[in-house]
Amino acid sequence: MNPILLFLISLFLIFSYELQLQARDTKSISSFKTLVVQLQDVNDNIPQFTLSVYETAVPEGRPADTPVVVVEAIDKDVTPEFRQVGLSFRTSCDKLLLC
Repeated sequence: MNPILLFLISLFLIFSYELQLQARDTKSISSFKTLVVQLQDVNDNIPQFTLSVYETAVPEGRPADTPVVVVEAIDKDVTPEFRQVGLSFRTSCDKLLLC
């Protein structure tokens, strides 16, 4: 496997890298330094609904607080704070059949 490709694939799995750098002059005298690279996730994935269409039917006579449908959305970001998904329902009453 190409080492550059492997490194890029690994970026998504490892969040800290330690690299050993070497500086050398023409007389082969050298020194070393450790470089630590820490990767940070960004909020770059949008939440996606798990289904493309949600449909349900509510039998007549059910209590007002009866759940009618389960909606799920997921976010593929790695960092937990970027992975949180909130759902909200936005519509006006004239578009609902049950207003």
